[in-house]
Amino acid sequence: MACQFADLLSQLQTLWIKNRVHGDVRLANIIFNQDEDGKGTTGQLVDFDFCGQANQDCYPSGYKTELADTVRHDGALPEEPLAIAHDLFSFASVLSFFTPSKSNRAGRWTSLHRSIKQFSIQEPQDQGAVLAEIPGWLKKFKSKKYGKLSVVDAKKEALKNLIDRANLQTASPSRL
Repeated sequence: MACQFADLLSQLQTLWIKNRVHGDVRLANIIFNQDEDGKGTTGQLVDFDFCGQANQDCYPSGYKTELADTVRHDGALPEEPLAIAHDLFSFASVLSFFTPSKSNRAGRWTSLHRSIKQFSIQEPQDQGAVLAEIPGWLKKFKSKKYGKLSVVDAKKEALKNLIDRANLQTASPSRL
């Protein structure tokens, strides 16, 4: 499961290299799919409505700062500039929903999650600092040391509510 997070981080890296920010990294905007050979799964970011130029474009006026499926960076506020550190912070927040199913691996996962979150809190001023850290993080996600991941017990209810809301939205007829 950790490899899916390498996929997501690589997608964010592609944006950040172009000095772009997703602006809405959260569980609702991530799709986990079975890969082409059927042996694993991949992660895919979706919903690029808030995507824009880092430190130039701003979050929309109706931008929600409190959501069940992520924790936003303190600087990610309506009508404030988008920042790469905000995406990174939200990515770390998504990681907090998961834990290795083998308890002896949980410490490593928590350490990785915390190191990414701490780095984002420092708000590096240029994307070069973030991009320099990514290869090390990708290597850790791609390693086999985390094993299979599962949803953290404390977060299961929030995730269930999110899935229920998504099911309701897809079951409701669209209004055109």
